Amino acid sequence: MYMTVVEIRALSRRIPAIVDATDEEIIFWMEDATDVIHSYCQQDFTYDRQATRQVTGNGSGTVYLPTVLSGDVDIADGGTTVFSASGTSFGTTPALYVNECYCKWDYPLSLISGSSSFSFGSGFRRSNSSSSVYSVTGDWGYYPTVEGLLYDGTNTLKALYESHRASAVYHVSPDTMNTIVSPDATDLSTVAVLLNELKGVINSHFGDFTVHNVADTNVAVLPDVTDQNSAMRLLSELKRKFTAHLAKGGSNLTVHLDSDTENGALFSVDFVGGVLPRAIRRVFLRLVQRIALRDDPEDHRQMNSVYTNETLGDGYTYDLSNGTLRNLMRPEEAMMLAPYINRGPVVV
Repeated sequence: MYMTVVEIRALSRRIPAIVDATDEEIIFWMEDATDVIHSYCQQDFTYDRQATRQVTGNGSGTVYLPTVLSGDVDIADGGTTVFSASGTSFGTTPALYVNECYCKWDYPLSLISGSSSFSFGSGFRRSNSSSSVYSVTGDWGYYPTVEGLLYDGTNTLKALYESHRASAVYHVSPDTMNTIVSPDATDLSTVAVLLNELKGVINSHFGDFTVHNVADTNVAVLPDVTDQNSAMRLLSELKRKFTAHLAKGGSNLTVHLDSDTENGALFSVDFVGGVLPRAIRRVFLRLVQRIALRDDPEDHRQMNSVYTNETLGDGYTYDLSNGTLRNLMRPEEAMMLAPYINRGPVVV
């Protein structure tokens, strides 16, 4: 479900059916509205971080990645990596494309064998034919809010860093000095405190040559957090720097005894493409309101008359017939959902 009961009530003060309803009744209507959206769009927008799903290609070797995919993306074909970390070649490891450009996955990627570079296709439509199936791991669906995604990423980075710095596998000795003491983030003020501490502690850990073979000079340089935008920028930078730090090891013994493959920062910092679009929230709200009106005999009063009309908070008047609300979804709302319709057997 794409809003909370509190939000539904706050935005429906002119609708008696919702004002007088219990939380259980509103939840029931919200579940109905969720089902309507999923059925109409033929896909689920519930957020599922780093889940693996099967995506079909077509005869020309093109795979279309839906707009519900964001964050760090890994594409594999039968267990073989076909998409690289840099996003410029195939067949290399660690098979990770960091989507930090805030762009939608609407354009098809031409998957070419070997180490040839990929190219973006020119069309939006997804193919209905398929000859290949790819395993795509990434963040499917949408996080409900920007704030929630920010808190989730910050708390996840804290846990990953704490696990990394305490490891004796990758370090000469565990780092017992550069620890995090701030609690998990729950709001903007606590996320600011935690991110600012993470910046200082992670930079200090990078420069500690007693736990590393040599110091890592690739430190975070952005200023401390003062508002939500600066928090998003700093979290994105810390993720990039921390990810690079983990990889410095193995055959390239510059910092660690071995590359840290256990504490990868696979949390999303895509605060545009990874967050529930306003269009879906708006349609969800209107659907809940109309379903509530349809189900409440007190609100539509003369429910047994052939044609009775009722006006909702959106200013439109709806026809009722024997207790059934017509036009559950308006044409303009169908247009709002058009970019989010799964137009073919993309995800299988």
